Amino acid sequence: MDHETMKLVAKGQKENELFDKEYPFYCLVEVASNDDPELVPESSERLLEFIGVVEDNIKDGIVPQGEGQANKIWNMREDVAVVASEYGFTLSYDISLDSKSFYKIVEYTRQKIAETPEFTASEKESIKTIGYGHIGDGNLHINISIPGYDNLELAEKLDKFVQPIVMGFVREHKGSVSAEHGIGSHKTSFLEYSKSKPMIDYMKKIKQVFDPNGIMNPYKVLP
Repeated sequence: MDHETMKLVAKGQKENELFDKEYPFYCLVEVASNDDPELVPESSERLLEFIGVVEDNIKDGIVPQGEGQANKIWNMREDVAVVASEYGFTLSYDISLDSKSFYKIVEYTRQKIAETPEFTASEKESIKTIGYGHIGDGNLHINISIPGYDNLELAEKLDKFVQPIVMGFVREHKGSVSAEHGIGSHKTSFLEYSKSKPMIDYMKKIKQVFDPNGIMNPYKVLP
């Protein structure tokens, strides 16, 4: 989770007493063991120490003191989408990128919003762009939110402005326009951003074999 995500979640949950300092990013690591459960905390300490040695820009860490505190931290991560929607109208993108580009898209989107004359200064100040996801598989959730649900004009303007930016970045950096949750019916027009025409043609041929009448999950993935 980036700093803006943590601020939003901490404000929504009022659980920020767990973190007495602020950092640019927060990484949640869960450790499991088939050995004696009493050894898991010791393994966690060793893992934290190992991470600090490998990556010297890690500044701090928390080892949960019991299942209750562990659940509290997990809840902060799992409630991100909830608190974003409580803030207001939210554009959600579920993409994948390699590690070099993983967070650059968040910074790039923020920069484009800040530079454009499409929005007033007050509108720009109210727009929140946050990034969070799964580092291991390069799956990033980028959310762009505005306060409340009453300003339909701003919501539509934001959607039209942001979507080409996000999808264009993904195509340029050879990522996937939809990672964890699939293409569905909303991103079918962007499938070619991640897949070549021959690949899409093969997908159609495979579907034709199993579904010649086009009745299985129609209008999804393949238009």
